[in-house]
Amino acid sequence: KALQIMAATLYMYDDNCKDALRAVSSASNMEQRALLVQLYLRMDRLDLAQKQLAAMRSVDEDSTLSMLATAWVNLSLGGPKVQEAAYIYDELIDKYGASPLLLNGLAVAKMHQNQWDEAESALKEAITKVPSDPDTLANIITVSLHMQRSQDVINRYLSQLRAKAPNHALVTSLATFEGAFDRVAASLV
Repeated sequence: KALQIMAATLYMYDDNCKDALRAVSSASNMEQRALLVQLYLRMDRLDLAQKQLAAMRSVDEDSTLSMLATAWVNLSLGGPKVQEAAYIYDELIDKYGASPLLLNGLAVAKMHQNQWDEAESALKEAITKVPSDPDTLANIITVSLHMQRSQDVINRYLSQLRAKAPNHALVTSLATFEGAFDRVAASLV
């Protein structure tokens, strides 16, 4: 089962959701079910993520994985569920300590609620723990843009992200947009 989770995780990081799903499709433990929730959310299949979450909660509603998966699904649902996700992240931080994963989750919930100062505070704490964490860098770039921080600050975080995770979704999206802009600009000259 551990090998299935490792294979699915590798496939997922390679954006190969089909093979990742195949690796854990017969989910028989909480870890596999949590990975399925992540995969379904990545594939924009909230309905399937909710079904998998229901299966997890029926086994152990209070497990850490069930709580994390609930927070992920609640963030995807939006609306009042985002506040519930923030409460879950706060509870997990109180219980296990402030890891970059939990701080990023909390920051995303705060961003959904337009609480940019609180999101920035969580991300600054996360970046002190792991300065090169790609998700923290991507999220702090987003917060910095919304809070109209100086371009120098944003560029510093973006340079770090490009150096540490050149294949991160934010980096590749920016490269695509920059390339399209350059092509249009060249055609106008």
